[in-house]
Amino acid sequence: MKSKSIIVVVLAAFIVFFVAMTSCPANAAVPRLRLGAAGSGGTFYIWGAGWSSLINTLGKQEVSVQVTGGPQQNCQLLHQGDVNLGFSTAFVASDAYTGKTTSEPYTDLRTLFPMYSSFLHIFTLETSGINKLSDINGKHLATGTPGSSSEIVGNKIVSALGLRPREISPISLSNVVDGMKDERIDAGFAVSNLPVPALVELQTTHKVKYLELTKQELDKVMKSGAFTLGTIPANTYKNQPNKMTTLTFWTLCLTTDKLPDAVAYELTKATFENVKKLGESVGSVEEVVAINVLNSPVPIHPGAAKYYKEIGIKIPTNLIK
Repeated sequence: MKSKSIIVVVLAAFIVFFVAMTSCPANAAVPRLRLGAAGSGGTFYIWGAGWSSLINTLGKQEVSVQVTGGPQQNCQLLHQGDVNLGFSTAFVASDAYTGKTTSEPYTDLRTLFPMYSSFLHIFTLETSGINKLSDINGKHLATGTPGSSSEIVGNKIVSALGLRPREISPISLSNVVDGMKDERIDAGFAVSNLPVPALVELQTTHKVKYLELTKQELDKVMKSGAFTLGTIPANTYKNQPNKMTTLTFWTLCLTTDKLPDAVAYELTKATFENVKKLGESVGSVEEVVAINVLNSPVPIHPGAAKYYKEIGIKIPTNLIK
């Protein structure tokens, strides 16, 4: 009798356990994705933290943010399968996709959605004696951290215009600003959305001068990459009374053709249906508009394309693969 009671208890426990396991949501079914951002504290990382938090809150995917060397490394990590998602400026993605800057073409890269446009800033201090690009010859120039958009664009400009700085330092923007304050750095490049916080901070203690590329210089530089022209509005910064024509670059969220269509669709849809909420953590989201995906130089992921077609956007054939 006692043994029968034990069997009944064990059987009941097994049934309860089985029902509980089969009725609970399976966490393993939630896709776990890795996102390549950039260095902590930078715009890419802030965006990654805010966007991943939004996606994770919705519960259909789980995204973790990885500190990386920036857009160039993100494209490499995507191609190698070390991350599932990555942020990149459009021209870096284009160079990687075509194999212009890589050992082989990264033809598996795909675009999910547009983020914002970044602008090239070439800056110095009023006391530097630098009034035009050629004045950088013989001076100490800082570009940006290795693999960043600032460094890549800076090197392209130096090469295209035949500039001959005394020294080129690939360092972070915060270090560039500190170097200018200490008179160790004469000029710097920065690629970012507007306004650049580090430059806003610098102009509180120093008079900053912004250099504008001439038409002839722009023509030469435009041939070196998938660049477009944009305008920094007048008075975006102190001591900048006139608008400035400069290079501008779209920033994109990339993936590869390995990402399942259903996941790509859900990520894209969730982003655009929650833009206002996204703005609470990443700042300005004015350019997170679906039609801007057409600025992508690499094909749009089929899953993302499905969403764009649903809302009436016609995808050109060169962005379908």
